[in-house]
Amino acid sequence: MKRILSILFISIITISLIASLVGCSSKTTSTVASNTTTQIPVQIIKVGIVTTLTGPGAAFGLGVQHGVELALDDVNNAGGIVIKGVAYKFQTIVYDDKYDTTTGTDAARTAIYQDGVKFLFGPLFSGAADAVAPLCAQAKVLQFVTAYDNLWMTPTDTYTYRPVIPGDMKTNAFYGYILKTYPNVKKAAHISTNDSTGQTQTAAEDAILQANGVTITDEIYYASGTTDFMPFLNRMLSKNPDIIDCGGMPPGDAALFCKQARSLGYKGLMTDISPCSAVDMMRVASQADLEGFLSTQIALQAPLVSQTILDLPGREKAKYGTAYGVTWTNWGAGNIFTQLIQRAGSVDPTDVKKVLDDSSQVFDYPAFTGVSKAVWGGPVAESYYPGYGSHQIVIPYVISMIQNGQDTNAQLVTPVPKPK
Repeated sequence: MKRILSILFISIITISLIASLVGCSSKTTSTVASNTTTQIPVQIIKVGIVTTLTGPGAAFGLGVQHGVELALDDVNNAGGIVIKGVAYKFQTIVYDDKYDTTTGTDAARTAIYQDGVKFLFGPLFSGAADAVAPLCAQAKVLQFVTAYDNLWMTPTDTYTYRPVIPGDMKTNAFYGYILKTYPNVKKAAHISTNDSTGQTQTAAEDAILQANGVTITDEIYYASGTTDFMPFLNRMLSKNPDIIDCGGMPPGDAALFCKQARSLGYKGLMTDISPCSAVDMMRVASQADLEGFLSTQIALQAPLVSQTILDLPGREKAKYGTAYGVTWTNWGAGNIFTQLIQRAGSVDPTDVKKVLDDSSQVFDYPAFTGVSKAVWGGPVAESYYPGYGSHQIVIPYVISMIQNGQDTNAQLVTPVPKPK
């Protein structure tokens, strides 16, 4: 009898220990520690990133991926966003749009309909971004694009928003600075990609230059993938332009164009309204080729730039092995996205959209020292995009110059209303 009782006692203890271990394992995999000893459940939010990982636009595209992921890492490492007793963490799924409309559109379809993402960054390429916008509206997926054109701003594209400043909103301050700093500019030539980005940007630049008495000598559009710009340059340089603008070119193309222009002896100004950094362009061209190149790429220098942004290249290199010039901008976009989730108190895209559409909301934008606010919409955005202003963020940006192989900050500016 004693033997039977002993066996029964041991069995009960063993079962209790097994149950205890199983319970601990379950809790560890499904909960996260809060600031107290209480354990709270964790859920994953899938975020799609459709961007250019290969080809001439890769410096832009990888900067999108890295920046957004680093911003989401900040939240994940802090325990997630706690909403109604649940901690939400982010998981990214990254797709290569190859800077191509069909590829980018197909990738977005996969993200939405197969992988079930409810928040999408991209595609990077304007053609694909425009094609994807109606799909996002239909599926109620919030889309954040870096596309520079305005084709997505239509009544059907209700779930698409832009967390960066596009070229047409930069143009007035950018060329205002150039014409004031270089009063001898009288003739200008344009070259850009043969797409809606290039066409939109060239039209905006032409308007302000011609309004200030500058003659436009050329408007040239090239096919994506072009590597020989010499035929275009021979035509352009025969008219002796004082400035050549690479309106919206990706950094790799702009660097190659500068290299070839300098090899032909061109000594005038060269510009690009896009954020083309020295670190990205010097992968293709030399320091001498790029000297004096004007862009809107922030130089990571104190005291203008916050310590948070100054620390990004080190974090990026530690995680990915290299750093890109536009990563900081996309970190800012990702940071604003996490604030939207917190502000909405919900991971439902429809609830987050309500916050986006409220132009009275003011968000932290911790990129610049002493300039730390961002708004969606408002009078400035509405002046450029009547009826769709809430879909456009308004934040400060920098006019920069490459000097001695490095970006330098020339002037910090805030977008102004569109001239009437």
